[in-house]
Amino acid sequence: MLKSILITGASSGIGKATAINLAKNNYKVFAGVRNDKDLKMLQTEKLDNLTPVILDVTKPDLIDAVHNQIVDFVGEQGLFALINNAGVNYVMPFELCEERELRKLMEVNVFGAIHLSQKFFSLLQKYKISTGQNSHIINIGSIGSVVGLPWQYIYHVSKFAIYGFTKSLRIELDKLGIKASCVLPGSVETPIFDKTASGIDSKFESLSSINKGYYKKSLENMSGLAVKFRAQALKPEKVGELIYKMLEKQNPKVKNVIGLDARLMNFMELYLPSWLSIWIVKSLMVK
Repeated sequence: MLKSILITGASSGIGKATAINLAKNNYKVFAGVRNDKDLKMLQTEKLDNLTPVILDVTKPDLIDAVHNQIVDFVGEQGLFALINNAGVNYVMPFELCEERELRKLMEVNVFGAIHLSQKFFSLLQKYKISTGQNSHIINIGSIGSVVGLPWQYIYHVSKFAIYGFTKSLRIELDKLGIKASCVLPGSVETPIFDKTASGIDSKFESLSSINKGYYKKSLENMSGLAVKFRAQALKPEKVGELIYKMLEKQNPKVKNVIGLDARLMNFMELYLPSWLSIWIVKSLMVK
């Protein structure tokens, strides 16, 4: 029987590229998307091993439905891997952040991954018991899991949390044969670039603060940097290839950094004094 995988956030970017890559490499992939349009889009790939499923990681009823579907399919073999990829961003000066938006992001980026990992825990353990091979939880973090940048603090809160969550699980679940790992990509060519840029533009007129000029100038600068980063960004397929290689190993690394910019920022955080790394980021992103 094929090894079965569930991946969330598979409508575009890393999630879609990974789902397609794994299905082509003889894994049975349940690819979570949030609406019928994206489900039908994945069905056009016409891959026998790819099964799109409606899954919003903030809705328990949809999680339950997908869980039941996977239970019926995998039987006593269990689930080989859960890939927690679903995520959103929120760009806004700290002073003006809306609590509703902050909570929405945390529900998707953090609690979604936690809830899915708990829900599918027994199926992941069943795979280890039935096959003798390790199962996997792969959490998609970001280089923003180790480096904090301005104007999107809640995103970094969530990604720091995901990396910490992964490290804790790696220690706790290791003896049970469930290997938790985290992928920390840098800039990836995904729709989040367009969403972030358009989101920044729409916020200019609504900014209401004595600091409006400062925020507007810095956010415009950030929008320009996003365009430049996109030109150098990784293809999501590269991240998908890394995840495939991780799943082919019994004991992948906990921290998997990918992308030149990610490696540079990781080096900066590990080896430069804090004052210098902060100065470098501030000179680039604060105007």
